[in-house]
Amino acid sequence: MTEPFLIGESMTGGYGRGADILHKCTIAVNPGEIAVIVGPNGAGKSTAMKAVFGMLNIHKGSVRFDGEDITHLSPQDRVAKGMAFVPQTSNIFTSLTVEENLEMGAFLRRDDIHVTMEQIFDLFPILRDKRKQAAGELSGGQRQRLAIARALYKDAPILLLDEATSALDNASERLVQEAMTRLMKERTTLIVAHRLSTIEHADRVIVMADGEIKEDGTHATLMQAGGLYTHLHQKTAQSQPETQSTDD
Repeated sequence: MTEPFLIGESMTGGYGRGADILHKCTIAVNPGEIAVIVGPNGAGKSTAMKAVFGMLNIHKGSVRFDGEDITHLSPQDRVAKGMAFVPQTSNIFTSLTVEENLEMGAFLRRDDIHVTMEQIFDLFPILRDKRKQAAGELSGGQRQRLAIARALYKDAPILLLDEATSALDNASERLVQEAMTRLMKERTTLIVAHRLSTIEHADRVIVMADGEIKEDGTHATLMQAGGLYTHLHQKTAQSQPETQSTDD
């Protein structure tokens, strides 16, 4: 069996010298796959994402990317290998312009980045309008769009998105999700998600609780199983009724 494109295997660790948050946690994503991590608050979803990206030291287990052991590489080195990460809160350079922020995302690229910048502006028109404006002057939602755009602009083969649209209102989130869905078709993507439309349309759903993987499968198979995912899905559906009739 072919090894997953990205795998954090039996990851165990926490922050600093505190108690372990992850317990033999294995998260694997296959080439071209969109996988989402879901779970109740405090399940360890963001912690697992940070462990995969190298922002959290694990004292047991390993992380491999395209067959290479990257367990001990820094986040910067993982970016150089081809990862792009968008955290919950936007990580932009506030003193730089919107355009300069995008260019920072593509500093490793050697192709014609201007073509792709126009594509990004087509996906996020507000960024085109504000391309010469300092990023620090953007609203919270606009900053998050810029952070997402910069990750996409890097053209990395794998995207890590930690509830990247959580700061957006419903209308903005839907627009960003539609743009991201088109772009994710050509990439391997791991997402910590809360929006039903993202979860239901993913290739695979990874369910976490108490720092462990509890369930792993497609939306359909997990719903049929009637376990933790079914409970989480029903609970989320009650708080997101508008998502039930949205995009296919």
